[in-house]
Amino acid sequence: VILNQQGEKLELKSPPSGTISSLAFHPLEKKLLYTKIDNIDSKYLFSDIYLYDIDSDKSEKLSTGARARAVSFSDDGKKI
Repeated sequence: VILNQQGEKLELKSPPSGTISSLAFHPLEKKLLYTKIDNIDSKYLFSDIYLYDIDSDKSEKLSTGARARAVSFSDDGKKI
């Protein structure tokens, strides 16, 4: 269970796993934006962007081979 920006309790059925380096709540929807460190060919570390939908309990990878840090949504939630 986590608290969103409005202080509401949200239950994550199977929360994102791995090395999460940043996390942001969507301002209007039950979604989390996060960066996760991925190890590629056991030589390279990348920090890709993922979007986790709390209702569907699914994550979508939004970038590949990125070095993303401190991701966030715009105030209206339309941009990352």
